[in-house]
Amino acid sequence: MSQEQLTSETQAEAASLIEQEMRKNVDLGLGTYLKLLQVRKIETYGETSALCWLDWEFVPQKGSEYEGRGWKFTDVYGYRAASEGLDGGWEFVLRDEQITAMVKATGQSFAE
Repeated sequence: MSQEQLTSETQAEAASLIEQEMRKNVDLGLGTYLKLLQVRKIETYGETSALCWLDWEFVPQKGSEYEGRGWKFTDVYGYRAASEGLDGGWEFVLRDEQITAMVKATGQSFAE
């Protein structure tokens, strides 16, 4: 399997997982309002990869039992460019802070 095929499949899998998470957030009454606060840091490794620290805030939907109990977190993403340049993709995300903050604010987790 080529790097291009791997990246394409990885991106499709990531999109599917994000959709599942957003549906779960709706089912839990959280909503889907996620704000990017800042790109905190980008560290490049060689010519084709980088680590990116992004700060986020999740704002629960109005009228839900979680309204006013939003949470902030930082996720760390791994990016690798494809052989054609920037058409690469996100290879992984470390989201320990996201999960910990969600559980602390709501008592809910993505696994439930």
